Amino acid sequence: MSDRNLVVIELEQLFTIIKDTLRQEIVNKNQTPQKGLMNFKETCEFLRIHPSTLNKLKVENKIPFKRLGKMKKRKS
Repeated sequence: MSDRNLVVIELEQLFTIIKDTLRQEIVNKNQTPQKGLMNFKETCEFLRIHPSTLNKLKVENKIPFKRLGKMKKRKS
């Protein structure tokens, strides 16, 4: 049997850990995104998550995001 332990933490603590880890990874890799922003695809690749997971995090306001530029008009 392994010596692994189960740790229970609050959701906000998890997000803080993830955010701090991401910042440290950017510093370690010396790949500071321009003005601290990444596009959707870059964010998915960086976090190694599926686009639908990133969309879910956006909808639930669990990850900060900004929409830049003009939105395309949809055809009716």
